[in-house]
Amino acid sequence: MKKPAVFIILIVLLLITPTYSFAQTQEEVPADFFQVGDNEVLVNFEALGFSDDNLISPYDATSFQFGTPPNWQLSSGSYIDLNFDVYFSGVDALQVVENQAYTGVLSIVFNDQIIESIYLSGTGSYTERIQIPVEALAPQRPGTRNELKILLDASFTCLYNARSTVVIKSTSTFFFPFSSTPPELDLSLLPYPFYTRDSLLPVKTLLVVPDNPEADELEAAFNVAAGFGSITERDFDFNLLPVGQITENSFQDSNMIFVGKPEQFSLLSSVQFPLQIANDGFINMPSDMGNDGIIQLSRSPWEENKTILLVSGNSTEAVTKAAKAVSTGNLFTNSDSQLVYVASINPFIENIPSVEDFTVKDLGFATRTLKQIGVSNVDFSFFVSKEQLSTKDAYFDLLYAHSNLLAGISSSISIKLNGVTIASADFAEEEDNLSSSHVVFPEGILRFGENTLTVSANLLPFQSCDSADPSEYWVTILENSSFHIPIEATSDSDSSEPSPLDLELYPDMFLKQSNLGNIAFILPNSDPISWQIASELSFNFGEESNPIISEIMMAYDNAIPENFLAEKALILVGLPSKLQVLSEFNETLPAPFDFENNTASQQSLQVSYNIPPEVALGYLELVTSPFNSQNPLLVVAGNNETGLFYAGSAVIPSDLKDELSGV
Repeated sequence: MKKPAVFIILIVLLLITPTYSFAQTQEEVPADFFQVGDNEVLVNFEALGFSDDNLISPYDATSFQFGTPPNWQLSSGSYIDLNFDVYFSGVDALQVVENQAYTGVLSIVFNDQIIESIYLSGTGSYTERIQIPVEALAPQRPGTRNELKILLDASFTCLYNARSTVVIKSTSTFFFPFSSTPPELDLSLLPYPFYTRDSLLPVKTLLVVPDNPEADELEAAFNVAAGFGSITERDFDFNLLPVGQITENSFQDSNMIFVGKPEQFSLLSSVQFPLQIANDGFINMPSDMGNDGIIQLSRSPWEENKTILLVSGNSTEAVTKAAKAVSTGNLFTNSDSQLVYVASINPFIENIPSVEDFTVKDLGFATRTLKQIGVSNVDFSFFVSKEQLSTKDAYFDLLYAHSNLLAGISSSISIKLNGVTIASADFAEEEDNLSSSHVVFPEGILRFGENTLTVSANLLPFQSCDSADPSEYWVTILENSSFHIPIEATSDSDSSEPSPLDLELYPDMFLKQSNLGNIAFILPNSDPISWQIASELSFNFGEESNPIISEIMMAYDNAIPENFLAEKALILVGLPSKLQVLSEFNETLPAPFDFENNTASQQSLQVSYNIPPEVALGYLELVTSPFNSQNPLLVVAGNNETGLFYAGSAVIPSDLKDELSGV
C-alpha cells in the first residue's frame, strides 16, 4: 500500500542583525569560461580553479596561481574585470550605510606588484576593470606561475559594531593579449618548457623511443617518465610512442623527448643541437667524453614554438646515465645551457648505517620561521636502513614556537611522511609560545633509503582589530625537533612479513625503496601498447614517491636477468600469450590464463559468464611473487590490446582506481 505523501513546510524566522546589500548591474561571463582567440585569451577565475571567496573584516586575503604556455609572452593591454559583492551586518550596519562611511580598501597584487587599490564606499555588487602593467606580467622565472592576491583592509569596522564581507566572485575574468615566442632553452629549468603548472592551456609532450629499443633504452625512458612524474607531481599530456609512429600532426602540436642512442633517430639530423647528429652518431663529440650520457635541448625544426629534448649517449650505458640524471629534475649546466654531459651516477647505498636518534639540526637544517599567509612548507630529508623499516615505534617530536595571534583560529600545522599526511595540530595558547607535537610514524610508510618529512603551516588571516601587520602571524620550527627510528630486534629483510596483498594498497606496496630500484617491469618484445602502459605506471610511481633519482628496472620477457626474479617486485604487462614467464606460475594466480585466447578463468567467481570474444577485457592480478615471498607481483593483462589498455588505465589515478580492492 502506498503511503500518503507528507509535505513538511518549515518556516524559519532568523532573528539576526540586519544585512544590507544594494545590487548594481554588472555583466558576468558564464561559469568556467575560457576563450582563446587570435593572440588573446579571455578566461574567468572559475576556469582557473578559483571559487567564490569571502573576505571578512577587518583584514583578510585570498590568492591563486596559474601558468601560461611556454611560448606565450603576455603583452600590454592585459586587464582584470573583478566582480565582487560588498555586505554589511551587525548592530551598527544601518548607521554605517546612512553615514556613507568609508568602508575599506581592496589591494590587488599581481606577481608581487600592487597594481590597484579599490576604495570601498558602500554595499552592493561591483565590477572594476584593473589594468595590469607590462612590468607585472612576467613571472620572476620561466616556468613559474603568475599569482593574483587580493587583500582586504576593512579596519573601519573596528569603530563600529559591524562586520564587512567582500565576496570575490569566480565570474571575474582575466583578459590577456599575447605573442607567440620560442621558449627559453635552459636545461636547468626542467620541467619547463615541457610542463608549466596550472597552465591556461596544457602542453602536449611525447616520450619517443626507438622502434626496436634495447631493454636498457626502454628502461631509460621509464626512468625519464618517473622523473617527470616526480617533478610535476600531477598528470599532464605525456605519452610514450615509438619513433616510427610519429605523425605529421605530432610534429606540429607536441614537444618531444627522445630517449635512446643517436643512430636510432635519423630524423634528428635536422635538429640544431649543440652536438649535431648524423647517421652514425654525434658529429662533434669530444673524445674524452665518449662514454658520457648526453642531454641536450633544441627548438623543433618542425614548429619553432615546440622543444626537443634528447636523452642519449654512444652506448646504452651512457643513455642510462643520462636518463637517471634527467629523473632528478635538477640538471647542472655550465657555459652551454642546452647541453649537459653526465660522467657517472653514484650507486645506491645498499648498506645505510642505522641511526636511531637524531635532530633536525643533525640533518643540517637550522631553525626555520614560516611567515607566508596561506600554506608554506619545510622539508627534512633523512635516511632509513633496512633494519629500521619494520619498526613499530618510530616517531617525530616536533618542537615549534608560534605567534599568540594564531591561537584559537583556523590556522594549523600538518605533517606528511613521504607524501602521506600522518598528523595535524592546531595552535594552542601557551604562555611561553612554545608547543610540541608527538607524531607516531604509521607502519609501512618508511622507505629504504631517503625519506622526506614535510611540515606544512597554514597561516590564515586573523579577523581581529588587534593587529594589521601580517608579519605578526608566524610559526618557527625549532632545530632541536627530533626523530626516533629504532632498529627492530627481529627485523631481517629476508624474514620480515611481506606487504599485505590488496589492490586498494597499490602502488604503496611497490614503493619500498627511495630510488624505485626494487621495481622491475617484464614486457614483451615489439609491443608498444605494453611499453606505453609501463611508462604511465612509471610516471605514477614517480608522482607518488617523489624519488630524488629514479632507477626502475626493465627486461624483455625472453631475456630476464636472474636477479630480477629473485630480488625485485615485479610488474608484468602484456597479453598473456606474449609473457612466457607467466607459464611458470600461471596455476597459482587467482584467475589462471588460457594462453590460446588470452582470457582468465572464472572458476573463482560464484557466477561464470559467457563473454563474446569481441568484448575487450582487462585483467589485474596481484600475488606474492613465486620467486621471492617478500615481494609482490602484479600482472596487467588483457584479452586483446584494448583490454590491456583498460587494465593499465585502471591502476593509474582515476575514479576506477578508487574502487579497486582484493587481488
